[in-house]
Amino acid sequence: MKIARPPRKFEPEEQDDWNEEIERTINGVIADTSDWSTVTNVTPDRTYDANATTTDELADVLGTLISDLRAKGLLS
Repeated sequence: MKIARPPRKFEPEEQDDWNEEIERTINGVIADTSDWSTVTNVTPDRTYDANATTTDELADVLGTLISDLRAKGLLS
């Protein structure tokens, strides 16, 4: 994903164009996330010890993250 660089001097029309380009970029990223499959058997988990964890715990953290992103409308 590449976001447009801002113009050196903001003229009102340029700022509107820049804002629209950023919005199109963000909407394109969000639209590309519609292929996520269903996550099942997840125990909500938002913390883990990076030095002592299991695959199951990491799967729960990832499943929790996906569920949270869906709840915020960032994944469908």
